[in-house]
Amino acid sequence: YTTAALSDNVRVEVRFAAIADIPVSYAVNDETMGTITATADGYSFQSGDQIAGGQEIVFTVTPAEGYRMKDWTGLPADAKISADKNTATVPVLTAGTWDVTANLEAIPQYTVTIEPTTHGSITAAVDGKPISSGDTVPDGTQVTFTAEAEDYWMLDEWTGDASGRTKTVTLTVNNDITVGAAFTEALLYEVEYYVDGEHGEASGTCE
Repeated sequence: YTTAALSDNVRVEVRFAAIADIPVSYAVNDETMGTITATADGYSFQSGDQIAGGQEIVFTVTPAEGYRMKDWTGLPADAKISADKNTATVPVLTAGTWDVTANLEAIPQYTVTIEPTTHGSITAAVDGKPISSGDTVPDGTQVTFTAEAEDYWMLDEWTGDASGRTKTVTLTVNNDITVGAAFTEALLYEVEYYVDGEHGEASGTCE
């Protein structure tokens, strides 16, 4: 509260009301999928505890391996949810019914298929670790494909769910994918080089 410019004595009275304790319950939809904890102004509390109103409440979920957060139920409109949905923050605890549920789900698994090729090969890797055609990866995984042509052949283009003509291509997997590659005969050129003079030498390499 801010007064206007004072020109005389003023009297200001502030009245405070007692803050009632509020029961706050929280849980995950399936305890085999993960766990949930909560804090009030930084202090941990258990589901069902009575919490003084006005505090900041933070719910934190730790998904088990193979699971992820789907959504929350029971949160107020002003709750702030992290990008990965694992944390929900309620700025101010107010009176009412608090029954918060963190809904987890199994992370979908998708199949990566590599089509057979002629005059070359395709390899695939996740974080540098090779995977084979028919393997499954979790939703959102980045898979890097590399095309290797046989001698006197070169990559023409990627086919299937990949595109372009670079030697490597990376795809983010959010459904079953199939990747292939078409190779074409390499164009051969004759290269001549020499040293102009008598005091040096030349060499060449080809990739």
